[in-house]
Amino acid sequence: MRSLMFRSYKCIRWLRTSMSCRVSLFQTVVLGFWLGGMAFQGGTQALAAPLNDDLRLTEIMYNPIDGDPGFEYLEFHNISASVTLDLSGCRFAQGVTFTFPAGSTLMPGGYLVLVAAPSTSNFASFRTHYGLDTSVPIVGPYTGKLSNKGEILQLLDSGGATLFQFAYGVDGNWPDRANGAGSSLELDDPLNTLPADYGNDKKWHSSKNYRGSPGKAGLSIKKSIVINEVLSHTDPPLSDSIELFNTSSTSVTIGGWWLSDFSNQNYFKYQIPAGKTLLPGEYAVYNESNFNPTPATPGPNDFSLNGAHGDEVYLMGKTAEGLIYFEDNVQFPAQKNGESFGRYPNGSGVLAPMQTLTLGAANSDPRVGPLVISELQYNPGTMLNANELEFVEIYNPTFQPVSLNNWTVGEGVNFAFPAGTTIPALECLLVVPFSPTDPSSATARTNFLSAYNLAPTTLMAGPYSGSLSNGGERIRLFRPDEPPTTEPTFYPQLLEDEVDYSDSSPWPMAADGTGQSLTRKGPTLWGDEATHWIAAAPTPGTIGAAKTPPSFETQPIKTATIGAAYRYTFSIKGNPVPTVVVENLPDWLLFDGFDTLSGTPAPGNIGVTPVITIRATSSEGEVSQQFQITVQPAATPQSGLWRVY
Repeated sequence: MRSLMFRSYKCIRWLRTSMSCRVSLFQTVVLGFWLGGMAFQGGTQALAAPLNDDLRLTEIMYNPIDGDPGFEYLEFHNISASVTLDLSGCRFAQGVTFTFPAGSTLMPGGYLVLVAAPSTSNFASFRTHYGLDTSVPIVGPYTGKLSNKGEILQLLDSGGATLFQFAYGVDGNWPDRANGAGSSLELDDPLNTLPADYGNDKKWHSSKNYRGSPGKAGLSIKKSIVINEVLSHTDPPLSDSIELFNTSSTSVTIGGWWLSDFSNQNYFKYQIPAGKTLLPGEYAVYNESNFNPTPATPGPNDFSLNGAHGDEVYLMGKTAEGLIYFEDNVQFPAQKNGESFGRYPNGSGVLAPMQTLTLGAANSDPRVGPLVISELQYNPGTMLNANELEFVEIYNPTFQPVSLNNWTVGEGVNFAFPAGTTIPALECLLVVPFSPTDPSSATARTNFLSAYNLAPTTLMAGPYSGSLSNGGERIRLFRPDEPPTTEPTFYPQLLEDEVDYSDSSPWPMAADGTGQSLTRKGPTLWGDEATHWIAAAPTPGTIGAAKTPPSFETQPIKTATIGAAYRYTFSIKGNPVPTVVVENLPDWLLFDGFDTLSGTPAPGNIGVTPVITIRATSSEGEVSQQFQITVQPAATPQSGLWRVY
């Protein structure tokens, strides 16, 4: 049932179905009826039909690239094909201050832009900046400013009922290019997104249009050309390089497009020569001979890439009508000399450090580690102080200890390893949300060790700042590079490993609040691949399952029959996997070297065998199973009496 409140004489149109009524009383009237198979029941909650159904907030320009708050805007869209919306008296209660004046309407399928710019000459300054003619409806100005750090926006209808209330953001998975980098925040699918879902960062994207698209739908051009590989740390004779790749099945003309870094907020630096076309599956590589031809005396649009601090690269396209849009952009951290970052899988994935430099060809597999993030406990559950049971496990799969001086963990949580920290060969270190050595954190340390049944000698470091997101985020491990000669005290942070996990499929969802953790299947597998992880019982400080002594799970078969096949397959559990030795086997019985004894006894084997021993040994202990087999003669068929009638 839906509740409606009808006031005074207003006519109501509900769910785009022609329904009208007239109420003569100057008070709230409660109605209940059925219409078109849908029940309507009177109640006390005021709903702004059809605004709740048809009005959408579709675009937010909260941080214009120009830095001028006068170029902020909020875009509204009427998703109805037949209903005109009356916005008279609707007002913002949070975020900015504005009340829609009487007579404010939004035509079916139309757009309306609310701006901060002055209304002088029909918002001339705003229209000029965005290239809008007078056919685009604009209202305003609102007072206040949209926050560049994210904030709550709340719009009320004329009766005070909330039309939407949500918080947009700039952190986590909120689209980052919308935060001052030339895009607006654009709703993915207005027709199928309810206002209640506005607070979900997965419902928004950075606009493809440069500076957004106030007053109209944004461009929906499918990306064809990707920035596929980037090389930014290039001691001579190497040169900074950018590889483009045509992922489509058609030729694409990229002549007149631009390649740029983001220094000086200038996306229009190197313009690709006119006439350049990429065939399907073709690569094109541009280096400093193209975009930085005179490094000693660079021009205003020349650029090189920052190998020590990381950088961004943008590819700007242009439509036949002259609209400029973001075709692709990538971000990458500091790079090791000669090591590129490329998309994995080739042409479609995110950037990863490459095993080999492959400019002009398909990318290699990622370089992994050698140190890796081997386990994540991001959502221990709902117990008291659950956040203190989080951990990031780092594993050293090499045969040498590794000093963690100037190493860091970053992105989702942040931690700088103290000087003198070392991770031994083939061992793990836990990065935890408390200080393992600070007496004030003694209770947290004790609870952590107790929860996971760990020894007091378990190698731990902390505290990291922040907390691991229960919804998923990226965690990165960085190792230091040598300081640049121009910055002798700065250690560039090279990506050692990363995992961009999620609490939804294809990532193992059982790791989200059930007590299980995310466990990596192996130290040579790329960490960003969901299939390389499982949900399992947490084993902080060890790789794989907890170490346990060997034990038998089966009982031996102690009888055999002459001429009949004998087979005993035994099962032994334990971690690490134990070594198995079988002793004192009779001649007729064989061991397959794994888990099975088999053979067929002959008449001469009747009797009881010597004591057979199956011995299982590992670093965690030893267990034996001893038994004898009684070999019996074959059953003698009973004689029969034949009688002839």
